Formats: sequence, structure tokens, C-alpha cells
Amino acid sequence: MKFTLWLPALLSPALATISQIPLAEDQPHSDFTVYQSNLSPDHSIRLKRQNATLCNTPVDQYTGWLDVGHKHLFFWYFKAENAASSTASEPLALWLTGGPGGSSMLGMLQELGPCLINEHGNGTVYNPYGWNKETAFVFVDQPAGVGFSYLDEGEPVPDNSFTSAADMHVFLQLFMSQVFPEHKDGPLVITGESYAVDYPAFESRSLELTFARAITSQPLELK
Repeated sequence: MKFTLWLPALLSPALATISQIPLAEDQPHSDFTVYQSNLSPDHSIRLKRQNATLCNTPVDQYTGWLDVGHKHLFFWYFKAENAASSTASEPLALWLTGGPGGSSMLGMLQELGPCLINEHGNGTVYNPYGWNKETAFVFVDQPAGVGFSYLDEGEPVPDNSFTSAADMHVFLQLFMSQVFPEHKDGPLVITGESYAVDYPAFESRSLELTFARAITSQPLELK
């Protein structure tokens, strides 16, 4: 598959072995900016700016991980091509591929992302039909253990969607309020394919949990 051939060139420090042991220690930690959540001491985001040599698109793009204890969720974020300037209400869309257990990189690199795998499988080409024309997009590999997301050695893979929903809820709060505050006032669109249509329901349910209520100070305007 073209996607498989291109994988070794993608984020070499992000690649993990079959046992889910990350190789990120080979890359200096200073390459990433770390944002510690003001709402939960167990959540932080590592962020690194990328460029068109990785994904062929003119917009700003960033990759990183949400670190939740022993779980590390990979994401790839793209600004909108026609992004408004200096506003706190830029729209954001979260893409989740279904499965459960499907990598969101499949949707990004083969369907709707700002770039697509080229015909030789060794790079990317600009996608003029990408969905990020008016809305910024973030693609997340979840739960931990899917795609470029990983677990620390010996840790069990999450076995229910409610656990994933709770992690995604805090990720969005941190992502929109501290990392990219231009999305702080929304709107937020959660979209995807296959089993992903169930994720918004789990996300809404997570807001009703006592723990979620206790840490929620930044509401999410879901669409």
C-alpha cells in the first residue's frame, strides 16, 4: 500500500515498536513545546511545528502527543486555509476514524486531509479538495495503542470508549484554551466515519461524570 511505504518517513521519532515502546527518546526533548494542563495535573501536550516537506500544504501544521500518565495520544493539526486573523472564535473540527481502533491518519492522508500520499508512496501532494478550507482540523489517533499513539511498556490497552472520551474531553479543553486559544470560543465540530459517529455521544456522556464536572472550566461549544 502507498500509505505503508510512506510510513517510515513520517515523524521518525514517533514510530513505536510492536510492543508500543516509543523511540522518541532519540530526539531531543527541546524540539517540543510542552503545555501542562491548568485543569488536570495528569494531562499535558507536547507540540512540534512541521512544514510542507512532511505534509504538502501551505497552512501552518503541528504534530504532537497528549500525555495522560502512561497513555500518549498522537495528533496532527492544520490551520484553515482561509483562517480569520486574530480572533478567539475560529472554527475547529476534530476528525476521528472509526473501527474502533482505526488510525485517523488514514482519513487524513487518503481521504480529506490537506495533503494526500503521492502515487509513489514516498511523499505527499497537496489536496485541493481538503476539508480545511474554512475550518482548522485536528486528526487524533485514539485510543492509545492506535496508529502513532502509544502506551508505556507493560500498560494495558484501553478497553472501553468512555475512557477514550474522558481523555479526549480534557485534550480538547487544553488544546483550545492553552495551546491554540484562537479556537477557545468555538465552534467545535466532531466528525468522522464508521464507528466514529458514536464518539460524540460518549464525549457528551463524559461531561456528565463527576470527575469531568470537577475539572471543567472551559465549556466546549459542540456542533
